[in-house]
Amino acid sequence: MIELIRPTSLLAEQWWELVDEFGEAPIHGSGYRFADRAELERPGGLEAWVDLLASYEVDGSDLPEGWVPGSYRWILQDEQLVGTITVRHRLTGALLVVGGHIGYAVRPSARRRGIATAALRQALGVAARLGIDPALVTCEDDNLASARTIEASGGVLENVLGTSRRYWVPTTPPTPPTPPTPPMLGTVLAADPADSADSADPAVPAADAADWAGRRAPA
Repeated sequence: MIELIRPTSLLAEQWWELVDEFGEAPIHGSGYRFADRAELERPGGLEAWVDLLASYEVDGSDLPEGWVPGSYRWILQDEQLVGTITVRHRLTGALLVVGGHIGYAVRPSARRRGIATAALRQALGVAARLGIDPALVTCEDDNLASARTIEASGGVLENVLGTSRRYWVPTTPPTPPTPPTPPMLGTVLAADPADSADSADPAVPAADAADWAGRRAPA
């Protein structure tokens, strides 16, 4: 089962295993910067960091330059940390080109198992609760796996800017059309009697309807 949780120091061992698996590659949607590792590995460092990420969800006063408020989540599969994902609450000019509202990463050993698709769909629910609809999600133009993930979630390609494929993804299902309301039985029964006479045989004047019916009846 795939679930999204807030980052927690209780999973410190799994977190550093994930970081080691990425090496020096960026971990999208994590808020983690490789240069911060030494600081985070100090006693209390990881605890302070996850608290800081939580504060970014409600207060942007301590955000690094160029960052925006966001909801940071870790991706678990059967209680194992397999990736990271964040929903950014707003966009900057740079994020409109690369990054978008949602960024995510799945550790290499857990890829090609549908984890990214399941996590993205849950993150779209987070975006919907924030009033974001549709959400911008981007990926590298040559990242076919990520493109398929976004398209499987309903993403519609707007364009490719440089090497960035830009998709808009609905976060809420479309509202089904409202069926027409059938007439009430009482309304039908209260119709004008003259209308009923006319409908008996529209080709015959109402005044002659009874006589005409009699002449057509079998002997």
